[in-house]
Amino acid sequence: MKGDNAFRSRAYRNAARLIERLPKSITSLLNAGEDLSELPGIGKDLAGKIAAIVETHKLDVLLSRLKKGLKR
Repeated sequence: MKGDNAFRSRAYRNAARLIERLPKSITSLLNAGEDLSELPGIGKDLAGKIAAIVETHKLDVLLSRLKKGLKR
């Protein structure tokens, strides 16, 4: 998003690429109790966001930021 940290954007992009290349789906890893933060380049915060997306099919943090941007 505009004004966000370039390093964070790169980390998200790299995580998406990593997830695409995993031999198992991210859902199956989570269902097996795997700690996503053990994957290279994925920290605890990002692992939590990924798990939230998988579980709820949305990311509340992003939705709230989008709503704030639309109100301006």
